[in-house]
Formats: sequence, C-alpha cells, structure tokens
Amino acid sequence: MIASVVNSACKSIFANRFYPTTFVQKDGGMPRWPAGRYTIIDAVPSPTVCGTDDETTDDVRVQIDVVADTLAECMSLTADVIDALSATEPPCVRDSGPRYLFDEPTRTHRAVMDFIFYPSSETTS
Repeated sequence: MIASVVNSACKSIFANRFYPTTFVQKDGGMPRWPAGRYTIIDAVPSPTVCGTDDETTDDVRVQIDVVADTLAECMSLTADVIDALSATEPPCVRDSGPRYLFDEPTRTHRAVMDFIFYPSSETTS
C-alpha cells in the first residue's frame, strides 16, 4: 500500500524514472538521470490500533534516493519530493535527511532521506 502511495506522489517529478529498490539499467548501461528510487526499510505495528495483525496499519519507513547530474538539480528535485510527500494519505513525516553525496563512479549528485508513513493516523479512518 505505502509503495503505491510513494510511487503515485513522486513518479511525475522524475518523468516516470522513479523505481522501487533499484535503478533500471537497460542493456547493462547507466540509468538515465535524473531518477529516484524508494525502498521500504521497515514496518512497525502501531501499538494504538487493536489487533496489530493488520499490516495496513503498520508505520512504514521509506528511504528515498534522488540522483541528478548537478547538485542544483538534485536539490530542486529533493525539494519537490518533500513537497509531494507532505500531502500524502496516509500522512508521513520526514525522519532524516536530506543528506547530499557525490558518487564518483557515476559522477552524479545524490540525496538520501527517510520518511515514516503513519497509516494508523489516516484521516479517513
């Protein structure tokens, strides 16, 4: 559920080059930049919901990686991701980052940040 929320919120920011877990590499070559990826880091059952066997109420940590050719573009895309995720349902908060890095092998700039989604606090529940 959270993966589809994240993907829907962010895919247009990267012209649909927003991937789960890994960057798509065609024919063994480098991905097209800019691009983003999301990884589900963990899920924690919410103690405020009776019967935590229902995974749809788990609080979910998602790591978002933004990659671009220039630092300015990376920072702009990162701001767009933060804005897009600020209006999701279920709600989320940025838990860490952005942390900016330079990747020497690909000569790209990267931002890494974590968000925690709180389905147990969903306004429609």
